[in-house]
Amino acid sequence: MAKGKSFFGKTTTKEPSQNGDQAFLDEYRQLCEQHRRQVVIIPVWIARDDGTWSMRLTRQVGPYQPD
Repeated sequence: MAKGKSFFGKTTTKEPSQNGDQAFLDEYRQLCEQHRRQVVIIPVWIARDDGTWSMRLTRQVGPYQPD
């Protein structure tokens, strides 16, 4: 079972499906441990022309922080 935290601090849980999710998660975890890096998602607010704001999710490589 994969657990994570949303941007607002609520814990989310997702059961791995039978189509290879668990295998992917295991391989990704091993890769992160090997290189001590992980993909992180950072929300960025973007001002729009009409005076409103939009959120863009950017991906970056950051230091590995195991659970």
